[in-house]
Amino acid sequence: MDGGRAMVWAASCRMIADHPFTGVGAGNFPICLHDYSGTDVLDFSRLPDANWPQPHNDYLWVFAEKGLPGILAFLAMLTLAAAAARRVLVSAPPVVEGR
Repeated sequence: MDGGRAMVWAASCRMIADHPFTGVGAGNFPICLHDYSGTDVLDFSRLPDANWPQPHNDYLWVFAEKGLPGILAFLAMLTLAAAAARRVLVSAPPVVEGR
């Protein structure tokens, strides 16, 4: 059993579908999650804990709260960080054993 995570992810996807461009607003995930209670997707009576401050998936969380602009900025930040790390690793001098 996943502790309800799959149900909360499904509700997050429904939030994204309902608010794709603007999201539900920063910090509003736990408030809006209860709007999806009682639907076929999220039945809080089946969850061990109904207090979910986030969906425990950063991509879904950012997309649900900040919409398309937010997830694009988040992905751009991750891509730029990975590119910077790659540049540092590629340009690092080789390690010579025995020095």
